[in-house]
Amino acid sequence: MIQQLINGIATWIKPMKIKPPNTRDIKYLFLHTTGTSMDATPDAMRKYWKNKLGWKNPGYHITIDKYGEAHHLLPFDKIANGVRGWNKNAIHISTIGGKDGTDTRTEQQKLALSWWVKKLSSEYTDIVIKGHRDVYGPDKSYWKKSCPNYDVTKWLKEDNVL
Repeated sequence: MIQQLINGIATWIKPMKIKPPNTRDIKYLFLHTTGTSMDATPDAMRKYWKNKLGWKNPGYHITIDKYGEAHHLLPFDKIANGVRGWNKNAIHISTIGGKDGTDTRTEQQKLALSWWVKKLSSEYTDIVIKGHRDVYGPDKSYWKKSCPNYDVTKWLKEDNVL
């Protein structure tokens, strides 16, 4: 009788699907600038990536607007299209702006970016923090782009981020 009861319960209980936390092997945190006006919106960027570039996923996990507000575009367990060849093991965060190729980050953006760098470097203790352009090496003549339009290593030290 008890076995029949157990068998009956087993037929209507569905196994729970538990999603593990981020299972990607995160090694890099890439910092970017969107290369747009300071007033660009995350929705406009999503449309551009999808409609113009044909991307399934956005270029960044997070964008930070001129007021320092973080906009989450993609969960960290998903792969963004931030740096070709490096995305599998990377998280990408971008400040909105930099259209003219210069560092246009506001103080609010710097504070928010600093907070995210500290948070992620504490969660992923071996993470390497780079600017997009750093994958091309230190020689500017090899850079395919200047993103994020500032020296990430210098900023991390000068602003005492880490």
